Amino acid sequence: MKFKGDIIITDPCYISNNDRWWNNGYFDIFTGKGLDKFGFTNYLYSPTEYGDWSCLTLLDILESKNVFVEMKDCYFKFFKQYNNHHLTMDQKKEIYKEYIKEREELNKNPLILGRFCADSGLVAVFLLNEVLKFNSEFKDHIDAPQACTWIKDFDGEIDLVHINDEIFVKGKGNINFYTTQIEF
Repeated sequence: MKFKGDIIITDPCYISNNDRWWNNGYFDIFTGKGLDKFGFTNYLYSPTEYGDWSCLTLLDILESKNVFVEMKDCYFKFFKQYNNHHLTMDQKKEIYKEYIKEREELNKNPLILGRFCADSGLVAVFLLNEVLKFNSEFKDHIDAPQACTWIKDFDGEIDLVHINDEIFVKGKGNINFYTTQIEF
């Protein structure tokens, strides 16, 4: 699908902070009725196939694979350490603090365009201006960068690609990017 303008990649559950969304059919998107009735004209969405997960958005260049591997290794090292049932809560807190510190350092890599979450088991791409028309108070692209990737001035095609029971967002245009699952 063609997108031109600022885009966000996030779980659609994050774009509203009021009952209008929930009471007027948020779950209709599961049945294919879509988001048109909320005023959206240019969007993509899909179940994640995995449920709740966190994701990286990376520039689509060869070097990005190394960034993904580093982030994945960082997370699974943390996950393995943290889930040791012999640890005290204080030890777990310290492991988590170290993980966040290492992850934040890795997040500074310029090949990473952002992160996002899919807490309701959905992933979506929206034009930011349509989200702001729907919810003028939306600020996750600024205030919650872990939950919403913001790509400014995108001009190109975006597809949702299913590979081995996983969904990826892939953009090709003036900015080439892809997403990949990184954490649960």
